Amino acid sequence: MRLLYLSIACLLCILGNSLAQERVEKVKVKDLEYLVDVDDTVANVFADSSYSAPSPVGPFVFFESFDNETWATRWVVSKDPKYNGEWSVREPTSPGIRHDRGLQVMKEARHYGIAAPFKATLDLSNDEDLVVQYEVKLQEDLSCGGAYIKLLHGQAADNLVQLKDDSPYVIMFGPDKCGSTNKVHFIFRHQNPVTQSWEEKHFNKPPAVPAGTDSHLYTLHVRKDNSFDILIDEEVVSSGNLLEDFKPPVNPPKTIDDPNDKKPDDWVDAAMIPDPEDKKPDDWDESQPSTIPDPDAVKPDNWLEDEPLQVADPEAVQPADWNEEEDGVWEAPLIDNPKCQDGNCGVWSPPSIANPLFKGKWQPRMIDNPAYKGVWKPRQIPNPEFFEDKEPHRFAPMKALAIEIWTMSKGIMFDNFLITTSMSVAADFSRRTFRVKHEAEKKLRAAAELASKATGFDKTMDEAVDFVLKYKFYLGAATCLTALLLYVCCGGRPSKPSAPEKKDDDLRAASSPDLTSQTVASANQEAEEEEEEEEEKEEEEHPQKLEDRQRAELTDSH
Repeated sequence: MRLLYLSIACLLCILGNSLAQERVEKVKVKDLEYLVDVDDTVANVFADSSYSAPSPVGPFVFFESFDNETWATRWVVSKDPKYNGEWSVREPTSPGIRHDRGLQVMKEARHYGIAAPFKATLDLSNDEDLVVQYEVKLQEDLSCGGAYIKLLHGQAADNLVQLKDDSPYVIMFGPDKCGSTNKVHFIFRHQNPVTQSWEEKHFNKPPAVPAGTDSHLYTLHVRKDNSFDILIDEEVVSSGNLLEDFKPPVNPPKTIDDPNDKKPDDWVDAAMIPDPEDKKPDDWDESQPSTIPDPDAVKPDNWLEDEPLQVADPEAVQPADWNEEEDGVWEAPLIDNPKCQDGNCGVWSPPSIANPLFKGKWQPRMIDNPAYKGVWKPRQIPNPEFFEDKEPHRFAPMKALAIEIWTMSKGIMFDNFLITTSMSVAADFSRRTFRVKHEAEKKLRAAAELASKATGFDKTMDEAVDFVLKYKFYLGAATCLTALLLYVCCGGRPSKPSAPEKKDDDLRAASSPDLTSQTVASANQEAEEEEEEEEEKEEEEHPQKLEDRQRAELTDSH
């Protein structure tokens, strides 16, 4: 028994300490922003204190990951006074991969302008694909503002410090959300070879901006057959063709309305006219109103015509400091008459009903116009600005990437920009960067959602375990002390030896060379006295046993 109680005591101590240590790990998961329960790939990324995005493998004209300080030598902040927003390169404030930095806007309600040149001019005249790809993390979601980018035309790229909202660009791509606007823009500027004027072409089926604060990857892939895909998080969400899915279209119409053509004065474009032979009937009464009082209505029995709608408040009391000479005669404030709660007071009038005699103003019936010539249209003439561009995928040369936005949300984070002519290069790069980050954020979000569901019983248990954590040393000591007391009180008191055990002890004592006969006799006497005390105690608790023993002794004496 002693061994059992001692084992229970040790088990309680170990369990108390284990509970505290286990909760420490859970609190770390909950309070910090990094997940422990992840697969080996993500765990290695988290553990790597020198993480930086890998470089693209293959051709590209622009790449930026912001994972080293050299980014500041490439990016130029606009000095235009309009752009009062502050840029910063740092790690995300919401859960993400450690040491993975990005370009962030720091304040809401600001204009932001920044740009970086390509390592070489992007010229697509050789029938190459175009891939524009970058990540956006909306750390506070996107209430109103943009997170799109612009690929600048050669002239604008020559003076990035003077970047403005009207700086010429070739392609604008990325998320924009405010009010009814919720789209991922794809706009390109196209030059009319006849007039040399530039015109914006807007994709007419833009996808919506994904909600939430996770990182999202935006990819635009334009092929040399004029088809294109818009991908979000490596999945195609919208597709189209440069020649078919833009407003206004790339190519203007061959003919246009003649601006000098005018509609003749005698042109009749009314298809119907009133019948001149139709006459108003003699019994047509235009004086009848559309509604009349209901002649069958009866005033309700509970209607109170003499009751006012409002009465003086019977519970109102004149203020003690009211002075009639200065304040005038005091009058109680008015309240709604409680007798009129059902709207049954005042002058009663019957409800109105539709007038069965009402016909309204008479109008002659309409007939086809015999003089009708149809809808007039100006004649068509050849469009002097007409051209036909069958290869709009050969965009104008581009030399820089710019972020020129206004936003009501702070914390927008840009990362891993890539401009290339190979979709395989972009796909490989996203697999080694975004996909790792995306999987990590999904696990982090799952952990956060699990922690946020600690309500009811779970919340109570969390609070209990938090209490154990806070006072774990005191509770551990108390647990061990309780176990020790349990051992002393329940397992430390020796049990009463049985008669055979005492005989064995006597035999062992008698046979022992270390004990004298006097010692053995003394021990036996103490055992007999102890046995007698136990019997007397038992008889006091059970008087019937005492009477039985005395009756037995009397019988033996006879």
